[in-house]
Amino acid sequence: MGRCRKPARCIRRRSHRTLGAEHTATLTIRNNLGAALQRGGRAAEAEALFRAVLEARIRILGHEHADTLSTVHNLATALQAQGKHQEAEALLRTVLEARLRILGNRHPDTLATLHNLAAALQDQGQVV
Repeated sequence: MGRCRKPARCIRRRSHRTLGAEHTATLTIRNNLGAALQRGGRAAEAEALFRAVLEARIRILGHEHADTLSTVHNLATALQAQGKHQEAEALLRTVLEARLRILGNRHPDTLATLHNLAAALQDQGQVV
């Protein structure tokens, strides 16, 4: 096996080749790559990747599957990092409503969404 200078991208390519572009494991790898890009300050690239993953996850898993909601949440944080606060807010409100209904108000994912929604509102100068 040859050396790979960007392991995350190599794993994504291998998963795509082996499992297929829309296999849930491949989508998870792509979602995680988006998160890594965002942590590395590449929010615009992360946004594009999250949008592609989201489209596939909605089609395959549905709007309210936990993985789909995680991708919407990640997309919102990528938008927020780029100063697209209103779009991020709208997505976070959608995720929060679903997570409250499905997971309840004490689940860590619900609380993370609530936290990020508060940050999006604060970034827009709204009192939280």
